[in-house]
Amino acid sequence: MFMVISIHDAFTSGGSATVNFQLSTSAASNHSSPVVLWQSGVLAFNNALLGAGKSFIFRIPKGALRYLRVNQIVAGAALTAGSFDAFITDNVDSYIGQ
Repeated sequence: MFMVISIHDAFTSGGSATVNFQLSTSAASNHSSPVVLWQSGVLAFNNALLGAGKSFIFRIPKGALRYLRVNQIVAGAALTAGSFDAFITDNVDSYIGQ
C-alpha cells in the first residue's frame, strides 16, 4: 500500500515558513503514543516543492498499526493559503495528480 500526499492549492506564506509532512501510526483511536513512520523532512517554502499539482508518494512502511494520521507541521512563519489531500492506494502507476 502507498500513501499519496497531493497538493491541490499552492501554499503561500508571508514569511520564511517551513513544512514537514509526517505519517504516524498508533494502536489507539485518539492517537496516543504515536510512532512516526515517514516524514518529508523540513522543506523550505517554495513552489517547486509545495506548488499545486505536486505530490509525495511513498510505500507505507512496515510497522503500521490500526490507525494512521498525516500531519503537516509548519514552522518559521504561518502559511496563509494552500490545501492538500492524503490517501492510501494500492496502485500508484495509474495515479495522476490533480
